[in-house]
Amino acid sequence: MRLIRLALLPALAGLVLLPAAAAGAPKRIVSIEWENTENLLALGIKPVGIADAETMSTWTPIVPPKATDVGSRIAPNIERIASLEPDLIVVTTRGGAPPFVRQLRQIAKTLVLDQYAGKRTDGSLYDAMIRGLRRTAAAVGRRARGETVIRSLESTYAKLRKRIKRKGRAGDRVVFSYPWGAPGRPMVQLATDNGMPATVLRRLGLRNPWHGQRGRYGFTRISPEGLVKVQKADWVLFPLAREFREEFGQVTSQPFFNRLDFVKRGRFRTLAGNTWPYGGPLSAKVLAQRVAGAITR
Repeated sequence: MRLIRLALLPALAGLVLLPAAAAGAPKRIVSIEWENTENLLALGIKPVGIADAETMSTWTPIVPPKATDVGSRIAPNIERIASLEPDLIVVTTRGGAPPFVRQLRQIAKTLVLDQYAGKRTDGSLYDAMIRGLRRTAAAVGRRARGETVIRSLESTYAKLRKRIKRKGRAGDRVVFSYPWGAPGRPMVQLATDNGMPATVLRRLGLRNPWHGQRGRYGFTRISPEGLVKVQKADWVLFPLAREFREEFGQVTSQPFFNRLDFVKRGRFRTLAGNTWPYGGPLSAKVLAQRVAGAITR
């Protein structure tokens, strides 16, 4: 846990010296999605209510502050949110406004962000993330802080690019995979060019050799045997979330897996299970740091 907090310090450093939020900016804010919570924390704001706060640090590298639990991200507790008397609620769509948005708007001003590039099914999730951060910063009167967070992220990429180049790894072909499926039916997801992991790879001077069909979530879902299509990659990275350890074992224990070229070359790496490919700028920064660490150690 200490390492996770340390990983987030660069993103938050320096923000305290910036001008205070604009007069009249909302003070009591409720967040209905992890990315929104992340954006608010990066902007120096502690939400009074957070959805799915208990499991946030399991899947993301963010340790949320203590706040009122307002239910799940897909079915928030409307009554509990109203009891907090917020002056702003931030919610994320997944290609369409959630059915509860109308109820939220009856409680307070509601900022609706589109994490998945609107009606498009192949839009850039990274670009949508940056837009969401900027819209949130504008809504809370902290535009300057938002731009500082973005500059800090770009600075991290630049430093890591130099490190990767020094180690002779610039231009390496890196596959970012992510677990899926259920016990007895494991699947593997490979990052496509429109996903946040693939964009982070490009920012680090690396290449994504997987060119599967783009999807709304930035991944192509394949059977484990499909990994043969990327076996010539320089690296295959795999966040190992504890919820998918059984499925992971079912994949890696199969005879075909140890015959894959990237396994025989020792180029298969697991990342911490809370390496989150759908988050905000802090998740992107931690993802970049972990990718660079995996291929340069």
